[in-house]
Amino acid sequence: MGPSITDVTTTLRYLATGLVEWDSIEPDKRFQIPQSLRLGMSRMYATSRCVHASQTALTSKLVPTTLPELFEWAASPIKSWEPAQALLIIPENATLIEDGLVSDFAREWALSGSDSIHQIQEALLADLKNFCERHQFEDSYRKARELIVTHPVLTVAQLRKKLDTKELVKVRDFFKLDEGFYRPVADLFGGIEYHLCPRCGYIQRLWEGNYVCRKRSCQTIVRQEKLKPIKGIPGEKINEWLAVTPGVHRYGTIPGIWELSLRDELVNLGVGIKVTLYPQVDRYDLLVEFPNSQKWAIDVKDWSYVTKERLLKVRYQTDVDATFVVFPDSNDLNIPAIRQIKEFKPQALKGLQLKLVSEIIKQANKIIKKCEIQPHGTNP
Repeated sequence: MGPSITDVTTTLRYLATGLVEWDSIEPDKRFQIPQSLRLGMSRMYATSRCVHASQTALTSKLVPTTLPELFEWAASPIKSWEPAQALLIIPENATLIEDGLVSDFAREWALSGSDSIHQIQEALLADLKNFCERHQFEDSYRKARELIVTHPVLTVAQLRKKLDTKELVKVRDFFKLDEGFYRPVADLFGGIEYHLCPRCGYIQRLWEGNYVCRKRSCQTIVRQEKLKPIKGIPGEKINEWLAVTPGVHRYGTIPGIWELSLRDELVNLGVGIKVTLYPQVDRYDLLVEFPNSQKWAIDVKDWSYVTKERLLKVRYQTDVDATFVVFPDSNDLNIPAIRQIKEFKPQALKGLQLKLVSEIIKQANKIIKKCEIQPHGTNP
């Protein structure tokens, strides 16, 4: 009898957790292998023995038995490991390591409590939300979130100027340089040259002779859309520059790019449409109000994998006409569950409707046309 789906899933979660923990350890202290990584490797070996029980001996080629072998395998598709092929929710090209970094897929699959450094940085976003909810600072929350999306890197002078606005002055404690969203670039990243990602604007890293974004999807989008390089930061002026922490970049800047982009696309459909970003202090991502009084609630998800259980954590909003979970079109070919979206029936998801960005735009455009509203930039 072969391994169960649960056995294989648990094994991969231990491996992902171990790699995330390994990545957070200081380089000079990595002689200690995280327990979760050891457990994942042991389970991987045992699971492979179960699959190949009919063989007289288990060859080392079937499963990595050393750390170098594991890291080499982790950079290849997960489904190259035979037991993982039965997990339909895993994209064919998903890996645990991408371009020398722990992948987003691995971080999403890691067990609770891992990735502590980035989780602490992400927790500051939750603290901001709680603070603004308590004091009813909805505009302040919105402006703070927009700032870390549109300016993940900026100068000290630029940040000070922005914090003097009436919305951000109320939350300026979240931007303290020693414990807030931003840190000096020189403290976050070593190096001589500082290049910026053409898509997200964050500090790139040097990988195999090229400067690449720390977010793999940015690299794909830069290539697909042929985005031109943007001006970097001169090394002699680096002490004047700040950047959001890697955790804030991953959990705040990157998803925020999709959220702001969808907001802008919807607003540009017509002068009669109103889109509110992070309504009621981030109850959900976008509130869309049409001229015919119809209202939508939208949550934008840039996930690496999709399951029904994960979707059910998105709250159905009872005070609007429809609640949508919207995915970037770039995920369409990568995530089997999106490619076969019909598997998730709306009635089974408590009223949630799944859409790609292009689909939600088309649906909104139909409503606008029925209302005979003119697009922005045109005369009635």
